[in-house]
Amino acid sequence: MRVLIVEDDRLLGETLKEVLEGEGFEVVWIRDSTLALETFKKNPFDLIILDLIMPKKRGEELLREVREMDEDVPIIVLTAKARLYDKKVCFSLGADDYITKPVEMEELLLRIRAVLKRARRSDIVKVGDTKINLKEGYVEKEGRIYVLSKVELEILKVLTQNLGKAVNSKEIIPKVWGDREVSDSLLRVYIKRLRKLLPIENLKGRGYRLRPL
Repeated sequence: MRVLIVEDDRLLGETLKEVLEGEGFEVVWIRDSTLALETFKKNPFDLIILDLIMPKKRGEELLREVREMDEDVPIIVLTAKARLYDKKVCFSLGADDYITKPVEMEELLLRIRAVLKRARRSDIVKVGDTKINLKEGYVEKEGRIYVLSKVELEILKVLTQNLGKAVNSKEIIPKVWGDREVSDSLLRVYIKRLRKLLPIENLKGRGYRLRPL
């Protein structure tokens, strides 16, 4: 999963980058909030960690601008500002969590996992720059809307609930078709259609995996 860190403190930025990469995240660390916004416009991210006290553009302003562009990307504010007023402002602007410095890395990782878990449970699932709307039943990719059939939607519900994990046909078929006798070949037909929109991998002997970008 891709994380954008917006932090001007060199030591903290380097530490955050090292720790998160050690946990398997792909990390982009930027010390300039203006550049961070331009980077976000051009690249999909699964999480943003944002300092408020930044040169050129305040973190609150960046938070507001990001939320105007993307309502779903999880945002964790990590700042030295500890006033209740600042917390209220950030939550009203759309922050998902607010952590005051200094913070233990273990606690930060716990908070990150909690925020990402909540995001995965939502009706909107992001896979790179593609959005899956599980409530309305469509995929949005490159500005276009692709309406899903009932079967395609149910398959995606199973795959998104296990995002990044392999799920075999014996697990998928009962959740999609119930007690009906359905062959693996029929499932493969639907998977083939969905692979035109999403990075679904066929893992030999293990099943199918919707790969988070």
